[in-house]
Amino acid sequence: MSISDLQIMFWFGLALILIGLVLLPFNFSGGGMSKIKLPAIEMELNGPALFVMFLGAGLMWFSISKRETEPPPAPAAISPPPPAAVTAVSPTPPPAPAPAPAPGPGPPPTPEPAAAPTGEKGFGVVLIASSIPSAATRQAIKAKELAPADADIILYRRKSAWAVVIHYADSLKAEEDLPKYRADRNWASAYVVNLGSWCPLAKPTTVPLPSGEQPIAGFDCRLK
Repeated sequence: MSISDLQIMFWFGLALILIGLVLLPFNFSGGGMSKIKLPAIEMELNGPALFVMFLGAGLMWFSISKRETEPPPAPAAISPPPPAAVTAVSPTPPPAPAPAPAPGPGPPPTPEPAAAPTGEKGFGVVLIASSIPSAATRQAIKAKELAPADADIILYRRKSAWAVVIHYADSLKAEEDLPKYRADRNWASAYVVNLGSWCPLAKPTTVPLPSGEQPIAGFDCRLK
């Protein structure tokens, strides 16, 4: 039984005692009420008032005795304070590395020598080959009369011979002009070649000519 219930019972018993005390002097007539006569006191007491008083005293005694026998309520458990919230702090990113200093101006690029027309690309008509560079040069000068105006005429060294080649951008045009070159009896064996496979290792060189003549640019196919 809780403390609040015992307190209510105590005050209710006390109220009954007070009510009984108030009713003691009154005589109740009728209803079969019996009067109690106390020998030591020269007055008559009515039974209902005593009953109310005894009932109130019993309730008070019961509440007091019950309260003394019940163990004191356990102290309320004090919960420990919640741990302080730890704010998740993201790790500070490492500082970005300083940009590398711009490289200073390097040495100027070595100018490449002016190269003769590349002989390893496109197509060509091989007119003749001679082991004498000057003879091959004379044939190249002669070929300018029949070759297209924008065509390059280059000497290619293949082993010990110098071949006279007229450059063409495509093989169809070279095949179309081939008959007019073969009409010359010196070039009757002229043929069309793919310069990429005919001279794949072409390297610029100078045609050796007798002293007093202007040197001519050419290509060495570096064949063994």
